[in-house]
Amino acid sequence: MANLTSLPQETISQIALCLDRHSGLSLALTCRAFAGPAEARLWQTLELSLSPYYGVSPPIQPHEGAFPLAERGGAFLLRHRPYTALEAWAWNQVETAEEAYRTALPGIIDRIIRMADGRRWALVREITAAPRVGAIAGIVRVLRNAAPRLAELHLDEPTSLDALAPIFPADIDTLDYALIRADLHFPFLTYLRLGHDSVRFSDLILLFLHAAPNLTDRDFDTWGLWDLPADAETQMPQLQGETKLRRLKMEFADRGRQEETDESSPVLEMLRRSPLVEQLSEGYMDQNVVVYDGLVKTAWTMRGLRDYHWRWEPSDFMDSDSLVSNG
Repeated sequence: MANLTSLPQETISQIALCLDRHSGLSLALTCRAFAGPAEARLWQTLELSLSPYYGVSPPIQPHEGAFPLAERGGAFLLRHRPYTALEAWAWNQVETAEEAYRTALPGIIDRIIRMADGRRWALVREITAAPRVGAIAGIVRVLRNAAPRLAELHLDEPTSLDALAPIFPADIDTLDYALIRADLHFPFLTYLRLGHDSVRFSDLILLFLHAAPNLTDRDFDTWGLWDLPADAETQMPQLQGETKLRRLKMEFADRGRQEETDESSPVLEMLRRSPLVEQLSEGYMDQNVVVYDGLVKTAWTMRGLRDYHWRWEPSDFMDSDSLVSNG
């Protein structure tokens, strides 16, 4: 009687690649004949992250009431007033869960590194990473080993605690700063997603175009782009020629940068070097009219553009030359 083991190895491999990770693990434990195809599926996608609910305790809400926080010494006060008991409880739940996440993530990454070898690194095609303090070096090490064959990279929001984000991002070892110094190259990377505020240094926008010359799809979201620290010991490569970008989605602001001009904006430089973009979605969350003008004018020069979506109401820019001239 025919069974699954009688199928050609190529067919079994294709079946394994269609499975989710849990099903792939179950297949690997079924018999030795399936171990190889299942291993290829398990190493195809690496998740350097944990469940968003990791460390979250069952909610047992306290009663409402005033809750003074003066003794917390500079702790974030909601709208410049003390928390109520319920708000303080909710914030403590988030802090506790985030601390558990940060504690566990480095161990997860270290275990992946210990299990990997050259053959397994060559199987990796997609990586999702959730940057956390303490896990940055491990994430960079994984990316360095997987970079030669990596096709998709997703960097999630670095933390769920907005109040823990530093005023000056150089105060902590952020992933994008580490990537700038790591000098990685991704020859087969075609898709890049930079989650909310996973990028803080504007130089990384152009750096990825240099490091991944075959990039066609890009999605990034940041509420503040910063200049590299003046004492940063790194030499940024110059972007040469046109990019291969076809689809681009971006939401950004320049709130952490110095006074921006049309020439200094890395986002505008990226757009000017991407004339083949077919689908463009822009969301500019700041009020620099020079940059806004540059965004609109550059979009009109893209010879391959078919779909253009402005994601924010441009009421703050009614005096913009580009808005008036282009309707």
